[in-house]
Order: sequence, then C-alpha cells, then structure tokens
Amino acid sequence: MDKSKQKRRKRRTFSKEFKAEAVRPCRLSDRNINEVAADLDLVKKAFSPITVLCRVLGVSRRRVARIMLNRGLQSRPKRRFVKATNSAHDKPIARNVLGRMFHTKAPNVAWVTDVTAIPTREGWAYLAVMIDLCIRRAVGWARRAA
Repeated sequence: MDKSKQKRRKRRTFSKEFKAEAVRPCRLSDRNINEVAADLDLVKKAFSPITVLCRVLGVSRRRVARIMLNRGLQSRPKRRFVKATNSAHDKPIARNVLGRMFHTKAPNVAWVTDVTAIPTREGWAYLAVMIDLCIRRAVGWARRAA
C-alpha cells in the first residue's frame, strides 16, 4: 500500500490538564518521556523524545532548544550501527561444544561468557562476565579500560 492511500490519523488536540498529567509521571517517578509517551499512545518510530515532549507540552522545538541551551544540556545523537563481526576469514573457528544445550543438571559443567564494550567519558571500558548455566549466576567477571 503506497503512502497516498494510507489513512492518516486525525491530529489530536490536548487540554492543559492532559499536558500537566502527561508531564507529572516524568517529574515524580523514574519513568522517562518515551515510556510516558508510549502509555499515552503518542510515540511513533520517527518521533524523538524532544518531539514527543514538544507535542505533549504544546511548545516549539526552538523553545526546548533554548531551555536546553540555558541549562547546559545537549542531546546525544543516535550512534550509527557498525557491524563488528567479520565472518569472511580463513582463521579457525571454535568448535560448538555446547550444542545449544543451555540447561545442565550440575554446577560447573558449562559456563558461558560475554564481553561488552561500554562507552565512558574517558574512553571505552570492557566488561567480561562468566555465567554458570546450572545456577544462572555470574561466577566471574573482569573489567578493563581500553
């Protein structure tokens, strides 16, 4: 179905009471604007949190930009996806010993690991965690700065 034939949803108008109720959960709890906007059926994939905030509060993007500038806030752009795995190589590949059997009857039979890169202000930090498949708990971890 092409875009010209898609039925557009009627533009909604919001009362001052609705706007105040929409902002209150963000101020009083640990919920962010995306969660509140999703509960209010305001979020589409193309909406940024700033756009949602502008629509809920009924203000322009310039006002939000001015307030952010006055408070020293900056938005963080979404990072571009970078494919990190290169399977086109002739190096040896580790044998699949586990065979996708992720349940064991005794501890210390099978461990799984994962390494996560975490961006920080000082650079990248790496966290490696080892989990026992029987007890489903971390049995070891290590972290290192790049």
